[in-house]
Amino acid sequence: MDPLDARSASVEEERPLPSFPVHHDPESARRDIRAWDASHQREAAAEKHSQSSLYALARLMVAAVFLLAAGLKIWSFTYTSGQLAARGFQEPGTLLTLAIATELCGGLLLAIGYRVRLTAAGLIGYLVAVTLLWNLDFSKDVNWALALANFGFVTALLMLLAHGAGRLSVERALAHRHASA
Repeated sequence: MDPLDARSASVEEERPLPSFPVHHDPESARRDIRAWDASHQREAAAEKHSQSSLYALARLMVAAVFLLAAGLKIWSFTYTSGQLAARGFQEPGTLLTLAIATELCGGLLLAIGYRVRLTAAGLIGYLVAVTLLWNLDFSKDVNWALALANFGFVTALLMLLAHGAGRLSVERALAHRHASA
């Protein structure tokens, strides 16, 4: 046996072609091809729905982190404001209020899926600033942990920045409404 024939035979065994029944009339062949196409379209639609659901869940989880962080800052406003003052920040109450507003607004916008790219870009800037201003003393283990966590959140936000709100979002619903009007 020729080695080239053996190689081509093994390739055919690895990637079998879809088998269709042999039809002698064109209408039967078209019917089977339409059924095969419909089956693949249903599978693709199910996969797209699954991906959309997972993407929306991930977006909600990122939003929850910012909403919980804002809630914790509100809950411990006096303590956190005192920590900012102890680190030498001027107007710690104002600074903390801005941080809470940023996290609340950003978290809510991410949760509902509106202006996600702009929100993600803003939150990335916020996290970079927080990391540089608050967690830069790497002699403390907690700062390493917080900086790495912020790095992880920035990574998630970069995905949102790249892909937008997704199918299950207010942004998409508004786009469909404007397109149909």
